[in-house]
Amino acid sequence: YYSETLDYYTSLPPYYMQNAETEIRMSFGFLQRVASSCRNNGLEDTANDIENMVQEFMLVYYSKMQE
Repeated sequence: YYSETLDYYTSLPPYYMQNAETEIRMSFGFLQRVASSCRNNGLEDTANDIENMVQEFMLVYYSKMQE
């Protein structure tokens, strides 16, 4: 759900992304907590996959917000 939410929001023009900033930041935070939980439970590969996905979304998000 959260990755789909981020995918949707990062596809929007910057103006709309600004209006959804709270939801975007909550999704980032939730996914980072899930990755941490995976790592704490020995699921390194899953944690790395989630962290990489979050980093990609963050790059798109911050790049668009600079426009």
